[in-house]
Amino acid sequence: MVERAHEAHAGRTNDGADAGRRRPAREPAASYEHPQVAAVRALQRHAGNRATARLLRASGPPVAPASSEPLARDAAFARDARRLLADATAGDSPLVARTGSGRAPARAYPPLAVQREVSTAQFIKDTTSYFIFESWSWRKGTDVQRTRIEGLLARFEAAKDVVEKVLTLQALTLAARGIVSDSTKFQDAVGKIVREGDALVDELQKSEEWIAHQESERRAKEEAAEEAQKQELATLAQLDWDGRVAAFRKKYGAGALFETLIAGTEELQGKAQLLTLTQNFANIGFVYSMKSVSPKQLLAGRTDGDCSTVAGAMAAIVQELFLADATVAHCNDLLVDSTESTIDGAKQPSGEGGAFWIFDNHYWVESGAGNFDPLFAREKSEAGWHLLAGKTDDADLKTEIEDFGGGWIILALITDSGLLNTRASSVTREQWAEHVKHTKATASYEEMRARTGVR
Repeated sequence: MVERAHEAHAGRTNDGADAGRRRPAREPAASYEHPQVAAVRALQRHAGNRATARLLRASGPPVAPASSEPLARDAAFARDARRLLADATAGDSPLVARTGSGRAPARAYPPLAVQREVSTAQFIKDTTSYFIFESWSWRKGTDVQRTRIEGLLARFEAAKDVVEKVLTLQALTLAARGIVSDSTKFQDAVGKIVREGDALVDELQKSEEWIAHQESERRAKEEAAEEAQKQELATLAQLDWDGRVAAFRKKYGAGALFETLIAGTEELQGKAQLLTLTQNFANIGFVYSMKSVSPKQLLAGRTDGDCSTVAGAMAAIVQELFLADATVAHCNDLLVDSTESTIDGAKQPSGEGGAFWIFDNHYWVESGAGNFDPLFAREKSEAGWHLLAGKTDDADLKTEIEDFGGGWIILALITDSGLLNTRASSVTREQWAEHVKHTKATASYEEMRARTGVR
């Protein structure tokens, strides 16, 4: 059984970019644009992203101009860019310098704008050309980094179906996240791939094709696990009791706690055997922490956890040692009108200071011999059970109104003593005043009672 908990997740983004390399002042007659930037822009207009990639690879990585001869080196770049563009666009020779009396631009390499809605085509257009330019201009990043990202970008562009696109894109964003570079420009380029790639993955995973793939994968894993379990049980069936105990010890690292659990069960069969095992859980010194602990950890000697911990451990023993069928079952949002103790006698019921149990979920074991509740060390009983029938989030009360039927209307209040799960009919004026103080609820005590149906 698990009580309510809340978890927050925070992330960070890197939107920064450097201002580019400063260049010597130009003549005021024309604002300057690096010729390869102009080449990329013009080629994108005429031939699209794939031709951009081919152009930059064909021209080879540019060499940073020496500060003593920038104009001469830039002129050479301009000639090469115009020649390559002419070949790619059937004779079109775009202008490299833009006329006007303006000033040099503040950024030599303006980044492409991040798209608010990222489609597959837009992702390819934006990220591929941006990355290739930022990684090859001035030789940013290492050869290994550039080759890895470029290869995955090409694989994504060539992907034929949604599943292949998602899997390749996940590999791409994972690889991009792992890159740390001393180049701000290169880091910005891979950062763009991560941001837009994550957004596109979210969209693609909503498609029917991806959902069907996930369902197929889930079924395949379940079938493989079932087949492996069948083979394991078939092997165990060939062993006697001592052989199965030895195999169980080896698999789980089981020791004294395991011996306590199976005490007195060897000579029993059916329901008597399972009930004895269930009752033995009261003898292991279990601490009901209401926190998730795996059954394997319990079998290896750990003595804390929740009801899923003991139910999973019991099912494993029934299947692998008793060679009987057993499955773990559960329900959500359960109120139990009972003060019965669990196998941890120090743990009080969670409602109204011990008046009843209220759980987010509860787990037990089902088998051909009956159903058993190891948390209470007995057969499963649904006496006093009330499942959640409805829930309303009331902004004025600053809490949820939970209806478990049969007049069980539950509020979770924040009091000076902490969280209090209580029946609305049991809330005192003092408790409500404390809740208002801590949560800024606007409803009066009388309004709270009216909204919850208390008369």
